Amino acid sequence: MTQIPANSVFYPLLNKQALHDGLIQPIQVHQTAVLVVQQGHKVHVIESKCGHFGVPLDTASVTETTITCPVHGFSFDLVNGRPVNREWENCDPITVFRTYWQGDTLGLAIIDGKPTQSI
Repeated sequence: MTQIPANSVFYPLLNKQALHDGLIQPIQVHQTAVLVVQQGHKVHVIESKCGHFGVPLDTASVTETTITCPVHGFSFDLVNGRPVNREWENCDPITVFRTYWQGDTLGLAIIDGKPTQSI
């Protein structure tokens, strides 16, 4: 289990009993809207903002490895945030956050009011 950085504060998201395959749970973390996404046994936390026009991803479709914006169809890798289709168009990666566990609670490390990114 990875320890949160010494200069950070643990921000709880969900208890492990709330996690299940297919979960897409929007949560507000200070000023950042995030999504907790679980596919199989893998849990990802991403910013709920498409890298194309900033559209919320709350109603996006999810596969084992990607999330697809419901408005323009851009798909992003859940691990690194990079676009995986339509690479020729102007689109930034989505933000992927590093997750931590404290006991049975999944959370993020907060530094200066912002969650820490994984990349």
